[in-house]
Amino acid sequence: MHPIGSEGVLLLRPLLDCDDAIIREGIRAMLAQRDDDAEAAANLRRSLGWTSYQLSDAVVLNRLRADRSRWAEYRDGRLREIALKRFHDYAYQWY
Repeated sequence: MHPIGSEGVLLLRPLLDCDDAIIREGIRAMLAQRDDDAEAAANLRRSLGWTSYQLSDAVVLNRLRADRSRWAEYRDGRLREIALKRFHDYAYQWY
């Protein structure tokens, strides 16, 4: 899987409503993971001070916070892993 930068995360949001359930749920699981990672990074940056601030990361975190209810079930790491595995298996069958 290729890494997705902060700017790319916002481009995934329309897929939260994808008709294909495997894609929709995989993106929700992916954004749940990104949400957790973004919160951890924000906490670290707060402890490091203003020199570590990144505007794009702050914008993404605010948007993720606003959308949390859309992937609430994937706060559970086990369910998240299952959805991500299904998504990756599905997406990489043509890769």
